[in-house]
Amino acid sequence: HGLNYRITEFAAAIGALETERLQEIVDFKNNYADTLHSSHPNRLKLPDGMISGYYKYIVFDPIEKSTGKVYEEQCHHILKHNVELPNSDWIAKNHWCVPIYYNP
Repeated sequence: HGLNYRITEFAAAIGALETERLQEIVDFKNNYADTLHSSHPNRLKLPDGMISGYYKYIVFDPIEKSTGKVYEEQCHHILKHNVELPNSDWIAKNHWCVPIYYNP
């Protein structure tokens, strides 16, 4: 069941250029995440010394209003893997993500 995704040469060129700003982007997102921590104590906490690129800032608090789910169905269900992953199922149903976009 392999997925044969390929990006275009243009997308690859943009990605290569963005790697030149990678440290700037990671620093920006980590500084912003530091300002969010006190507002979201029930967030995904990283091990000491780990630096995240903060693709997502995951929070486990109830959300009163929502436009939808982060994941409608987990990958192991989509791919029809015959496994029980209760932690994955719980996280998918009980989290939301604070927007944490790079904005220099």
